[in-house]
Amino acid sequence: MFSNTLKSDRQNPLTAPSLGSNKSFGSSTSISVYAQIDFTDWLMFKSTPSVDIYSSRSKAWLPKFDDIKKTNSVARLDEQFFESRTFNLENQLLFKKSFRKVHNVQATAVYQMRMSEYNGISGTENGFDFEQLNTLSNGGSVSSKIGGSSSQTRLLSYLGRVIYDYSGKYFATASMRSDGSYLFAPGMRRGEFYSGSLAWKVNEDFFKDVKQLDLMKVRIGWGQTGNSNIGGGFQYLDKISDASNFSPVFGDNQLTTRAMYTLYSIASKTIQWETAEMINFGI
Repeated sequence: MFSNTLKSDRQNPLTAPSLGSNKSFGSSTSISVYAQIDFTDWLMFKSTPSVDIYSSRSKAWLPKFDDIKKTNSVARLDEQFFESRTFNLENQLLFKKSFRKVHNVQATAVYQMRMSEYNGISGTENGFDFEQLNTLSNGGSVSSKIGGSSSQTRLLSYLGRVIYDYSGKYFATASMRSDGSYLFAPGMRRGEFYSGSLAWKVNEDFFKDVKQLDLMKVRIGWGQTGNSNIGGGFQYLDKISDASNFSPVFGDNQLTTRAMYTLYSIASKTIQWETAEMINFGI
């Protein structure tokens, strides 16, 4: 059935897919709840924790076969497992009150924390004495390989914002955000970003009699934003390669010595948050 394709010299592309299998499975769970406390009609506290859990596994199996143009001399099994857990917590305190019916103040303070953990493991086995039992523990009569990975991420942020308006005509806003990321060296992990704006409803003072004009507002603003996407963590450390990446050769007889570690990344001790500024004006 799999020997050739109508006696042509090309490999039958259905051989491997028909004999082997490649299956993947995944599951995810997301949970989010919140609790709100209204201390008064002008002061409120809200807490929102959430959890995201994800796991996946895959299994690729290819038995031994002979297809004239292509031969798989040993059976091969690849299996992978991956899991991740992310926890978020946001606490918000809101103050909103009017004074003498003309001074309106709204202040918000936010605490936000996010942490994630990732774990993965993989295994490859070549050569099976009994192909009916295609599990990792049953293979390895030819060669085997095991790999794994683990990582964690952390982000801690604080946010404060105050909005003031006088009689709904004159507005002022100021905010400050502080973010801390695991990506940077101790002492460089936190970045502070500020913003502010002023606005004026011009039609409330000068164009009250113009019925065709519902709203005319002049606004000017300035703000900073931060970026921590620096292409990976721990760039503040010198990094060395795996011991198998470099094997020096010496002498006329070209003697190959045992593999050695090599330096492949020089530390950037002062790497920090990227800050961008923007000014806008509009009517």
